[in-house]
Amino acid sequence: QRRERDYPRSLAERSYRDALLHSPAHAGAFNNLGSLLLKMGRLEEAEQSYRSALAVNPNYPDAYSNLAKVLLDLERPKESEDCCRRALALKPDFSEGLNNLGCALRELGRLEESEQSFRKALALTPDDPMVSINLGNVLRDLGRLEEATGCLRRTLALKPDFLEAHSNLIFTLDLMER
Repeated sequence: QRRERDYPRSLAERSYRDALLHSPAHAGAFNNLGSLLLKMGRLEEAEQSYRSALAVNPNYPDAYSNLAKVLLDLERPKESEDCCRRALALKPDFSEGLNNLGCALRELGRLEESEQSFRKALALTPDDPMVSINLGNVLRDLGRLEEATGCLRRTLALKPDFLEAHSNLIFTLDLMER
């Protein structure tokens, strides 16, 4: 039984697929379809859609960055790192690519490099709560709890309803009291 909230997504998916039937060399449509599939939790299909976008246009930094997100969700952080580096080679001041690189490096246990990537992303987009929370989390992982707390508080100043940031701040404050 189809849920009502899934209807707009399935309609959007059908629209992208129809567009690709008429214009199979449309990298943007493949990229957008991949983003939709990612939101729907269909990770393998999203990966294939991003790879199709890159087959059409191998110089598409957004598709590399989006593919990196999927690969991270598929627990393939080294491949994710490689995609981020390809995106950043094409577009060095790409905050999303730097943020995704930071996430991949964190998963690989390369925390200092992860921190630097998040700091570069935050310098480019200082009001991005996702970058801010990611920096706070890696600072916590590095044991720099005061800095992590400050960063997480800044995240909440940017987005007060960010439940994950509230949870991470409570966890970090708890660590500080031990």
